Amino acid sequence: MIEESRITKTMRGRGFTEFFREESSGETISIAFTSEASEKVPAILCTVNLASEHFQFCYVVPQSANQLLSPDCGSVMNGRHFDMIYSRFKEQAAVLYQYWRG
Repeated sequence: MIEESRITKTMRGRGFTEFFREESSGETISIAFTSEASEKVPAILCTVNLASEHFQFCYVVPQSANQLLSPDCGSVMNGRHFDMIYSRFKEQAAVLYQYWRG
């Protein structure tokens, strides 16, 4: 299990802000982070599982029941892998976001 502070610091460095924590019996299981939205790219949620170091991206289309989910990916500490998945996910979320905006 990786230290919470290390993940938080890493995600902050990638431009994400802590959004919420999932806890059980006083232990943090996962931490969700959100990216900053822009005019062309929506805010994207990234949930990190502390035990496995895996991460998953999610974008929920506003005013709908639709969402875009990445597969379970790992490790969040592998910057090259994270950046590759994130850039692809951002592209897809941006298409949905622009379509929704009209």
